[in-house]
Amino acid sequence: MTCEESLVLNVLADDNQTYEAAEGTVAHSLGEGWIKSGERPDDQIGFIEVVGGFEIEITEEMIGFVEEFYDWCMEAAEGAEYWASEQYVDISRLTPIPDQGGTADFIAFRWQVMIIIDLKYGKDPVFARENKQLRVYALGVFYEWDWLYNFQTIEIRIAQPRVAGGMTTWTISREELLAFADEAKEAWARTWQPRHMLTRTPSTKGCRWCKVRATCPALYLFMAEDTDVFENYDDIDARTAIIDVVPTAVSYERMAGANETIMDDMAVSPFPALPSPPALHTLALAKLLRYQKLMENFFNAIRAELLSRAISREEELLWWKVVESRTRRKWVEDEDWIIEQMLKRFPRLKRADLFVTKMASPAEMERIIHTKAKEKISLPKIKAFLEDSGMTVKPPGQKTLAAVDDPRLPAPKDTDVFFNYDEMEEDDI
Repeated sequence: MTCEESLVLNVLADDNQTYEAAEGTVAHSLGEGWIKSGERPDDQIGFIEVVGGFEIEITEEMIGFVEEFYDWCMEAAEGAEYWASEQYVDISRLTPIPDQGGTADFIAFRWQVMIIIDLKYGKDPVFARENKQLRVYALGVFYEWDWLYNFQTIEIRIAQPRVAGGMTTWTISREELLAFADEAKEAWARTWQPRHMLTRTPSTKGCRWCKVRATCPALYLFMAEDTDVFENYDDIDARTAIIDVVPTAVSYERMAGANETIMDDMAVSPFPALPSPPALHTLALAKLLRYQKLMENFFNAIRAELLSRAISREEELLWWKVVESRTRRKWVEDEDWIIEQMLKRFPRLKRADLFVTKMASPAEMERIIHTKAKEKISLPKIKAFLEDSGMTVKPPGQKTLAAVDDPRLPAPKDTDVFFNYDEMEEDDI
């Protein structure tokens, strides 16, 4: 919806599966089966699912994370007149071509109220507020069911259990959803123009998942220019500019010169040599940090593209060569044979010496109690028992930086622990 040409570019690009995407596929499959059967999939613990060439093991930890999504869905289903898991939604009324749609992880609705929930298993924070994907799915549901339910309130939820504060909700009105529909229709109509009329508009969010980001000169120019640091901090306009980033279309004339600029050894580097962080103004540091994920994805994609060209095309690279990465030793697959050989060669060893044991984590212990205790106790009650008895504690997390739209509350300042004794009565001291 930001970069017109990205649709065509990504359709034509190869679809390279990642481990994280494969892991998410398995988590979604667990959630779907759990919702439809109503049975916790403990019997699948230890199974290996092969997705896109990656082996993904189903663990107790994964099921524990998916359970948070499941519980949220079941809470939404209570009182709902209709609910469904992995529901196909048609969005063709928004697109310039027919038969377009997607799959909503979970939907539930009653008279005038729609709830739509999406599971994000990755660790890169995604929030419900102003989420375009979920608003698009909500419109698909709206077009199919509004005639019967007269939706006035749309509740968008994103369940991201592996991220602190990752269970977020955003509620919008019927009018706000339909206004977004007009925005989507206009943006998507532009993507279906003749190729020579399309433009590229880099952005901090859109470019992070683009398949052609490694070879996109528009993204290169965007980062080289927008991460430049202003030096005149006394100028209020400069202070404003350092904060605001407005996606701007990049002309083909400017993109055409990107390769020449990069390869010209006499040209000034588009990425300026920055001073050390302590020497930079706080506004400059705050601006630069917003580009961290985009920069990391950009350069990781460049590395992957170079490696692919060096291996598949056998291209000779300047400044780089293909080597084997560092690996660690591991045991061969036959564990019984290893134990036999070890005990034969070192007779003073005992079988127990060959294994390392440690106490199960609180989450693992709750599962053990739930499945092996004679009396069936629910997981919430087991968790409450461990907490109330003082056996478990959740220490505060380390302080870290998050975007201002992160739903977590700001951490208290260190100075909050001090009192202003000048303002206190004598009896209070």
